[in-house]
Amino acid sequence: MERIHVTMRARPLSAEDAKTSPWRIFGNSIAIPNHSKFEFDRIFGEDCKTFEVYESKTKNIVVAVVRGFNGTVFAYGQTNSGKTHTIRGSATEPGVIPLAVRKEMQSGPLKVRVAELILHCPRLCKRPN
Repeated sequence: MERIHVTMRARPLSAEDAKTSPWRIFGNSIAIPNHSKFEFDRIFGEDCKTFEVYESKTKNIVVAVVRGFNGTVFAYGQTNSGKTHTIRGSATEPGVIPLAVRKEMQSGPLKVRVAELILHCPRLCKRPN
């Protein structure tokens, strides 16, 4: 298996957010011009469909798992950033888990463990003394 790849999927901005957002995507970087810049292995733009994310980045992980290797697909981001949409999907646009089950895991009996954890803490919690 290859090294860890970090990709980003930009969710479409509302009309109001688009007017005020300082973020700009340049190739595989997202930046606030003249301030901060973050590099990724790949950035999927706002018009990207989940199938493209699956085919480009998730499929190889799933195929490796079917062959007996370990693999992880991890979605991280703030509330309403599109994590659940990408992982679970909807009736009209399946997420990466339904796509994996439909496409890669139909070759016969297979035992796969999937864990979904949702961590939510709006502020840093202090450890008790």
